[in-house]
Amino acid sequence: MGMAAIKHLSEKYEELLAQTQRLKDGIRDSYAAHGVRVLTPGIGAMFHVCVTDQREILTHRDMRKCDMGLRRRMDYALILEGIYNKPCKRYNMSTAHTAEVVDFTLEAYDRAFKRI
Repeated sequence: MGMAAIKHLSEKYEELLAQTQRLKDGIRDSYAAHGVRVLTPGIGAMFHVCVTDQREILTHRDMRKCDMGLRRRMDYALILEGIYNKPCKRYNMSTAHTAEVVDFTLEAYDRAFKRI
């Protein structure tokens, strides 16, 4: 099983990173369309959504300055739109997150903004 997973990831890794970047960009664009600035710091297929006016997030102290109230409201609104993302926690992408899943998620963001 372990070698099969490594083989699968080696074949799909670039696409995984591309879909992760596409989701991060789309989330930032969705928030920006509603006048809210966010950062999406992370490495590889893991990232966080930080509602903040800061230029960058470097430490846990920077994270504590983020607007977790707005993030929490958005995360709960996303649940009502069919997206479960562990409220106020990081995103963990996988090869199961296809372009269609990313599209659905970004469309859910637009609908969720109407709820908050």
